[in-house]
Amino acid sequence: MNLRENPNANSKIVGTIKSNEFVYVFDDADANWFMVDYPKTDTESLHGNIHKSRVVLLENFLALKQDFISDNEVHLTTKNIKIVVKGEPFDYKKNKAKFKKVKNKKVDYVEEFYNNQLVWGTDFTIPKSHYKSIEVTYNKSKTVLPAKIIENLFNVSIGQTTAYFDAKTEELYLISLNSDGAGAYYCLFVFEKGIFKQRKVIMPF
Repeated sequence: MNLRENPNANSKIVGTIKSNEFVYVFDDADANWFMVDYPKTDTESLHGNIHKSRVVLLENFLALKQDFISDNEVHLTTKNIKIVVKGEPFDYKKNKAKFKKVKNKKVDYVEEFYNNQLVWGTDFTIPKSHYKSIEVTYNKSKTVLPAKIIENLFNVSIGQTTAYFDAKTEELYLISLNSDGAGAYYCLFVFEKGIFKQRKVIMPF
């Protein structure tokens, strides 16, 4: 599908997006078009407009119920699915050596990395928290996300965690809005039949 510079069919095409890819929808102020960002990678995204007929909003699928919440843990459930997300304080002193700052020559901007992955949620401050674990049980089969998938996501907001399920494709979408201010970011984890498929991260501005 075409990503256009302005919300009309004759506008310049600024990129193309394959079917079944994920985009972040900024608003629906236009009657027929969504303004979106398409996160190609953690460090590269495309910005433009997509006709609403080509977009399915995740919130239109079955929303899982939040049946337990504390400062560091949330449970989301439906009939045959249970998600357990846990956070914990981050020991910066112990892990300080794993951080490094690198200048991105393409955009003349310094980026921060943790274990060679782009850092999310800190805005160059010391992280206060991170994910301890994310577990998904689907039809009694449990999947635990590897540490590599979540270790560069910081200042997690457990209470801002939601999930949706597409019964037709058996895809599960776990969404978190983490951190705040200039460090805020959305993270999407996608599972199919309980098996982890991909992760998308984007700043909502």
